[in-house]
Amino acid sequence: AQYALDHATAGTTIFLMGGTYHENLDVPVSGNAGSPIIISGYASESAVIDGSGTTGNFLLKITSKSNIIVQHLVFRGLSSNNSSAVFIEGTSSAVEIKDNRFSGINFSSDPNDPVITGKSAHAIFVAGNNPAGPVSGIKISDNEITDCRTGKSPAVEISGNVIDFEIIQNKIHHLSNSGIGITGFKNICPDILLDQPKTGTISKNSVYNCCSAPENAAGLPPA
Repeated sequence: AQYALDHATAGTTIFLMGGTYHENLDVPVSGNAGSPIIISGYASESAVIDGSGTTGNFLLKITSKSNIIVQHLVFRGLSSNNSSAVFIEGTSSAVEIKDNRFSGINFSSDPNDPVITGKSAHAIFVAGNNPAGPVSGIKISDNEITDCRTGKSPAVEISGNVIDFEIIQNKIHHLSNSGIGITGFKNICPDILLDQPKTGTISKNSVYNCCSAPENAAGLPPA
């Protein structure tokens, strides 16, 4: 899969056939407004991006890229601290994460590892960490996220210098912390005046069974 990404240009659609891909994928190029780069499972086949045996703390990373669509994939098997199945950062824009399934994204491979400060994992983490410009135009829709042990973090988090985001019609359930978190002033962006998301929409999500013994977990906790 990384080989295909490395050779993609604007307008490329990468179809992953059914099977398991043990890779840490990094999107190296942007699409255009009318010609996005699409990364997709093929037809009804199950294409699984599995972190087992990999060394990275992400399954798919998008850094300062635009016009990217990620769809019809399974992300699973990533168990390391500060890990994210999908990590979007820098000045990325017009990125859509839709109709994917996430499970087994954990801050530790040890199910008895206690939840303490500094222990964290995400299914999807949008980190606006560049003071020169925001992450913008992110749409997260129609995904299912389940059976993740995310420590001190929500499964889906929007944090830092991020504008114009949408989180719509996702099914998020059976987690060890909150489902969706929109957070600011966590030192994601070094400019404190920019370190908070703005102008986002969250609607029509189904979020339930988000429970944590040491945390005040919720489907969508207050900021």
